[in-house]
Amino acid sequence: MPNVKTYDGRTVSIIDPKFMFPLDFIGIVRGLLLNYHGGVDFGWRASLGGPNHKLLTIGKSNKVRAIYNDGGWNGGYGNYITLDCDGFVVLYAHCLRNSFKVKVGDVLPQGVEIARMNNSGNSFGDHLHFEIYLPGSTASKDRFDPMPILYVYDGQIVSDNSDLKGQIQYLNGTVETVKMNIGKPTSRNPLKDQIEIPEGINARSNPNLGSTVLGLWDPGLYDVIETKDMRDEESNKYLWYRTEYGWCAQVGGVRMFVTPDREIITEAIALINKGLELLKVLC
Repeated sequence: MPNVKTYDGRTVSIIDPKFMFPLDFIGIVRGLLLNYHGGVDFGWRASLGGPNHKLLTIGKSNKVRAIYNDGGWNGGYGNYITLDCDGFVVLYAHCLRNSFKVKVGDVLPQGVEIARMNNSGNSFGDHLHFEIYLPGSTASKDRFDPMPILYVYDGQIVSDNSDLKGQIQYLNGTVETVKMNIGKPTSRNPLKDQIEIPEGINARSNPNLGSTVLGLWDPGLYDVIETKDMRDEESNKYLWYRTEYGWCAQVGGVRMFVTPDREIITEAIALINKGLELLKVLC
């Protein structure tokens, strides 16, 4: 019987149900953190179906308890689903709205698709937030670290960049590993603010060095949606850029393009407008 650590710091012995991981691409970006983060976060891989990876049932018998598909906040979970899996309550958060393949009351075998990964709720980048509760409980304090009872099954792939690699268990030996990159680079667009990201830079879920690492950026150009200046914060001290895939800090090698082309176009439009006003006066 493995020992597991609960959200509030207790150590509890439980029966090992030998659950499979909840998706076929296993790229862990953050584990359970005492009194702070109540589950495990999984990232995505574009070449393997990401960012909207299929989310799978983990137990031998899985009954759907509840589905929240309203696009709301829902305690930060966004769109989410809970199941009874071999006596444990399991939660999948930040799901893609309208991606649920099941309904409340369905009883499903292992490995069945139930929804798709997304970034609804308290999320700033596509990922799965995954929680398991002690048998018979749905209390927040009874969430526990699921790593001791999760196993890689045949056909599942582990990211070479995965966090907690030393804790990942394999049901039948070892499996294929792949490097996890984040994002799909674009081409140069003189009408948009863009950043150029080199190899080896982390993509994060929030503009903070303590936030979830979603993986390594696929090097290249990305359109900038938002800029956040955190350089006055003692624990941060970076300028941050948000793309559709996550946040990137202004660290060594990251280049920002605020294009002079756009400024020239803006000035040209202003001159044309002035000319039109002058023509009105002359006429």
